[in-house]
Amino acid sequence: MDDDGSKSLSLDEFSKGIRETGLELGPAEMEKLFVAFDADGSGSINIDEFLIAVRVMQRERQKIINGEQFHSHFQATNVCSTT
Repeated sequence: MDDDGSKSLSLDEFSKGIRETGLELGPAEMEKLFVAFDADGSGSINIDEFLIAVRVMQRERQKIINGEQFHSHFQATNVCSTT
């Protein structure tokens, strides 16, 4: 992703890397994601910012997965049944 070897990502480098993963975002969405990763507002994403943002995203994803598993378990055992 770091095409210029600067040890940080510009919006263009970040956008290219995200697209290479198969995630298609519009320009406004891509900029919002970039801003979310750019914790210090410097206009570039350093390795620490990148890793922290990825870890946060992984934790949030795991919470969602665990919540779905939790809900599915109770549906399967009819604990949450409303009938």
